[in-house]
Parts: sequence; structure tokens; C-alpha cells
Amino acid sequence: MGAIVTSEFNGMRLTLAREIQNISSPKLAEKIGVTKQTVSQYENGLIKPSADKVLAISQELKFPPKFFFEGSSDNFSPGVAYCRATTTTTRAVKLRQTNIDVLKSYIYDFFAEYIEYPSTEQLIDCMKSVAECSDMELIAKKIREKLDLSDRPIRNMSYLLQNLGIVVTSFSENVGHLDAISHIPVLANNGESKRFYFTTYNTDKTTPARLNFTLAHELGHWILGHIVSDVKSQADAEYRSNESDANQFASAFLLPKEAFLKDLQYPTVLNEYLRLKEKWHVSIAMMIRRAYMLEVLSPSQYQYLFRQLGSRGWRTFEPGDMVEVPTASLFSASVKILDDNGIIEKGNLLKYLNENCFTAQQKTFEDLMGLEQHTLDPAMSGSFSRVEFKPN
Repeated sequence: MGAIVTSEFNGMRLTLAREIQNISSPKLAEKIGVTKQTVSQYENGLIKPSADKVLAISQELKFPPKFFFEGSSDNFSPGVAYCRATTTTTRAVKLRQTNIDVLKSYIYDFFAEYIEYPSTEQLIDCMKSVAECSDMELIAKKIREKLDLSDRPIRNMSYLLQNLGIVVTSFSENVGHLDAISHIPVLANNGESKRFYFTTYNTDKTTPARLNFTLAHELGHWILGHIVSDVKSQADAEYRSNESDANQFASAFLLPKEAFLKDLQYPTVLNEYLRLKEKWHVSIAMMIRRAYMLEVLSPSQYQYLFRQLGSRGWRTFEPGDMVEVPTASLFSASVKILDDNGIIEKGNLLKYLNENCFTAQQKTFEDLMGLEQHTLDPAMSGSFSRVEFKPN
């Protein structure tokens, strides 16, 4: 779906860019010298901004003027994002990340012309296979069987989701209770629409072991059909029920009952869970909760182990945790594949992205794809060689 330029100002592009930059309508209005009602009318296609206002919008939102004249007002949708955003800050982060994923959808769609990514067929098949089941233990077991995992530990949930056709991305925001967001961006062009399954996780204040649970939790939401639900219309009880189901699924999926209990020889000894962490790639706290839910621990034993976690300082950082959580690497890996195989060299990629995705600055594309600065520096035309400077 190429970056088709029209003569009409695209109000939805303005909303997209504004929310990505986390600038409110009144704030943007103040910056460009119009009323907030005028910004609203720009966004809803009721009036068109003058040339000088387009330039002002471009400068404030850090997108080239051409960006706002591409596509049509109905050519994309971020989809409904499944996450609980109860504060102004978390709602702003949710809007920002879902709109960023819209831009990433354009890039992913372009890369898919050259790279054969996994399809979502297996994910949809998994969803259908458990549609009539309500027991989370049984659902997790069936999904493991569908994916030929048997009782093996899962080292990297990010790879597993990507192999199911889910585009896994990441962000870093210091905001409470926003571990991940899942949604289905839709791109439309000439009557054709494409849906993309996205899960984006927060790298702030987490560890690889906890991230495994977060992504298994999101997989639970996908498998159980929660992603297409409109969270805003859900009663608190329904939302809590969905969260509980996803938690139970994640626990049973990452720690299959029989295999985990076979390994757990001394359930009341904290160091036993430290030993098992290396094998199962989940947090100690999560294993203790799983043991309690499987009735291996009594309530008093469960509480005692968590007091020990606190006294050792393991509630925030456990032994074996990495200091930094790896960011999602799908896009950077894709760039390398295209470059290594001589399909599109990195020095020429910016031109292709601007022509086939949307118009943006080099830094914007590098940030979206998790690339180091200057990765997409344009290739030098012609050849040159270095010569030694010799003063007279």
C-alpha cells in the first residue's frame, strides 16, 4: 500500500501525528495560533488548513507536510486496543503506542512484499480449537499440543508470538500497570483492507522472566478472543474475569502442571524456585503462585515464601534477572535480511520507505524500527577513495 499523495489534507493523519507526539488539541492550537475548534475541524475534514498552518503543524508534530496529504480519511484504523488505561497518563501512552503501531503496519506490509513472515492461520486455528472450552488448564494444554510444545519450557515468548503471525513490538514508558497492549490495526486501500495482529510490550521495570509471563498473558487474550472486545464497554467485573482467565492461561501454558510438579521437589524451600527458574524461564514469584494454585502450598506456606522474597529484596529484582530487557527486534532483523541479501540496501531503504509507506524523516523511521542513528544514511553515489594529504 504505497504512499499515495492527494490534494486533500488528511485530518486522520493529523490526529495520528498529534497523538503520537502526545500533544492535546488545545496545546497544538496554541502552538500554531488557532482555536481548538479549528484543530478539531481540521481533523474531521470540515475545513482545510492554509499553507502556513500546514507548515506550522509539520514543525510542531515533526512530520513533513507531505505526510498530511497522503492516503484518505478512511485508509487506516488503529483498532481497539486491549489494555486497562484508567489514568490520563496511561490513556495517552495507549493512544501513542497504538498509533505508532499503525505506522509500523505500513512498514511491515511493505517488508512483507520481500520477506515471507509467518501467517496468523495457526493462531486462528488455535482460537477455534478451544472456542467451546472454559477450563484454562485444559485450554493451555490443548494450545501446547497444537503448537507441538509437549511439556518443554518456553525460553522466549516473543519468538513464539511472532511465529504465530503476531507482530511483536516494544516501547519504554515509566507508567504503572501498562505491561503490554494488543490490538489489530487495519490498513485499507482501493476497497482492500489488511489486518495486522500487534502486541507491544513495555520494557520499563520488567525482566525477561516477567516478560515471558506478560507475553503469555497477551497470548491468552488472543486465544480467548478478548482482543476484539471494546474494553470501554466492558463492566469492571467482565474485565477482571478476562484478566483472571488470561493469568490462569499464562501460568498453565508456561508451567504445565505435570512437568512442573515433577520438577518441584521441595515446594516450601525458596532456593528450589531459584533452581527451577533457570529451566522454566519464569519469575520465582510466578512459580510460587503456580504452586499455590495447584494446592502444593498452604496459604501460610505461600505467605511465608513471599515474605522471604521481600526480605531478600527479590520482589523487584530476582537473581538471574538481566539488567535490561531486550527490545523487540523484528524490524531491525528485517532490515538486515533485506540488506544482507542485496534486496534493498540500507543506504537506499529510506527512499523506498518514503515512496511505499509514508513520508517521514530518517530519524522517525529509525526510531520506529529500533535502528541505531544513521543506519539509514543515504548511500553515496559513485565511488571514491581516500588519499593522503601532503602539505607542500
